[in-house]
Parts: sequence; C-alpha cells; structure tokens
Amino acid sequence: MEEDSNNGNKIDQAAETNRTEEIDQAVEEFSEEKKKLDIALKAAKGNRDLAEKYIRGEIKDIAAVKGSFNEQSVNLYGLFIFFVDLDQKSVDRTLAVISFDKSISGYSPFIKWSDLQRTIVDLDWSGKGMKSQSEGLKNDIQSLVQYDYIDELTDNIKNNNEKEVKLILNRIIKKALSVKAIDVDIGIEMLNRYLIDLERPEEKKEEEKGADEEEEVSDTSSGEVLLDGTLVIAPIKGINITKLTPGMRILVKLPDKTSKDKYYLNFFNAIDEEKIRPVTATVNSVDFDDITGYLVIAEITPGFIVKCIEQAQINIMTPDDDNKEVVETKSRKLIVLILVIGGFLLLFGGLYLILLFKGII
Repeated sequence: MEEDSNNGNKIDQAAETNRTEEIDQAVEEFSEEKKKLDIALKAAKGNRDLAEKYIRGEIKDIAAVKGSFNEQSVNLYGLFIFFVDLDQKSVDRTLAVISFDKSISGYSPFIKWSDLQRTIVDLDWSGKGMKSQSEGLKNDIQSLVQYDYIDELTDNIKNNNEKEVKLILNRIIKKALSVKAIDVDIGIEMLNRYLIDLERPEEKKEEEKGADEEEEVSDTSSGEVLLDGTLVIAPIKGINITKLTPGMRILVKLPDKTSKDKYYLNFFNAIDEEKIRPVTATVNSVDFDDITGYLVIAEITPGFIVKCIEQAQINIMTPDDDNKEVVETKSRKLIVLILVIGGFLLLFGGLYLILLFKGII
C-alpha cells in the first residue's frame, strides 16, 4: 500500500510540473505576443487594425534597398542600404561603407536587411571602411534618391522592375563617387514599420570601440583624409615657399601610383586621358625643419588635407599664376596670328602695287 501511495505522489508531482511548465510557456508566449503587438501599435501610431495587418504581413509599404558595388579600375568596394516609404515617397535612413579592402566584395546584397545593416556598421567600426568617404557616400545617396530619383525609384519598386532599379542605383553611385563606370548589384526586401522595429539591430555605440584600436592610415584623428602631394613649381612667376601663409591658395599635384591614388584623382577630377592635372588647395600651415625641409599642409576641400614636403626654397604656382600663363599663352598665339595675317596683307599689297605700276592691272 505504501508503494502505491508513493507512485501516486510521483504521478501527481509530474502532473503538477507539467502544468507549471505549460503555464510558464503560455505566459511566455503571451508576453511575446504582447511585445509584438506593442511594437506594431507603436509603428501603426495606435491604430489597432493597422497594427494587426502589419503583424499578419498584409501591408508591406517600405522597401529596404540593399546594394553592393565595385569600381574595377581602382579596386574600390562598397555596401549600402536605405529604406523607401513607397506611400510617402521618402527615404527613411541610409547606411553605406566604402573601402579598398577586397573582403567587402564577399558580402551579398541578398542577405536579410538586418544582417546587412549590422555588417555595414561592423565594417565601419572595424576600420575597414574609409570614414569620410563612407559618410559622403551615405549623404549623396540619401540626397540623390530623395530629390532626383524618388518618383522613378518608387514607381519601379512598386512594379517589381528590379532591372530598372539597378540602373537607377548605378547612375546614383557613379554620380556620388564621380566615376565613369561601376558594377552595382541590388536586392529589394519588402517590409513595414513593424517588421523594421521588430528586427532593428541595436546601434553600435562609440564607447564600444577600443581606445587602442588603430585608425585607418588615410584618416586623421578628426576624421579628415590625409593625402600625400607635391607642390607645383613656377620658377619665375610663383610665390616663394618662405612667403606662404595660411589662407593662401596654391596648386598641388596628387600621386598616381596606387589604386587609392587613382580613386582620389578621379574624385577631384584631376585626371584627363591619363594626364594628371594640378588641384587647388588652401594653405593651412607651413613648418620648417633642418632635416626634412618645408612641410606644407593644405586643404583641398573640407575633409581632405594634402601634405607636401619640399627641401628647397622654390617658387610655387598659384591658381592666379596658372590663369595668367593661360592668358599669356593665348595672347602670344593671337600676336603671332596677327603678325602672320599682317605679313600676308603686306605681301599681297606689294604685289598689287608692282602689278599696278607695270600696267598689268
């Protein structure tokens, strides 16, 4: 009898345990569903019917446009993602990363939007992306999509015309990077605000980056891009390097050795049919050292600094000198042309007088 009683107690305990587990599971499921409903209600601005449609997937009015690209002539790689509200015809936000690191080409635009977004953030914080250029690309994509292509883009997304969307993005990236040709691959994922809020990756905070983590070589501590350049010499008309002061405008040449160099030459429109052209820069500082010589730091455009080292006291060409040389060259050509025409007129005038004197005419 005692054994039967023990067995009965064990059965009762097992049943109680099962009931407890079932209750816990039900509470957990209820909490999860409540959480989803709360997220959906927030996305639907309190409209319960709309929130339930969001959850059931009946409404997908936001397109996550995901892309990857590469520019083969300089081995430039990038990833981007932005969200288009198809009804409001607006761009919610944009993320982008651009780099010379070939490993970026291994990421596909066809992965889930949240995974691609996290990848872009991680690449940015790992130092593989060029910060200034990535930020510039993000802003350019956002601006060009919103103000130049939004109608065309939303219409083609609604009509599932992915080929045309790809052509649009190709034009946008080429314009943003100032390149002639680029390969762009895209993927489109249809979502709604509830799905985005439900799976939105947490933003990576600045303090997560280690204090001893190395910055990219081309970036300064302030996020500016530091380039190596050379001063353009003008032996006669230029300004002496010892007289350079902050704020003066000078001409500098950028190098043409690596893929990164070629990218910047194209970026600043400083190359034409393989001929390197000088670019204008504003002097920030001039320092002298007995060993290294003169160090000239100048700004090409905000965010892009060029460093030039010169040991001799040379004369440096300014944009004004360059224009004067062009004007003087044109003036010399004009004088030569006038002299040639004048010579022909004198020759014909002399022949006319001779023929007239002899009575031939």
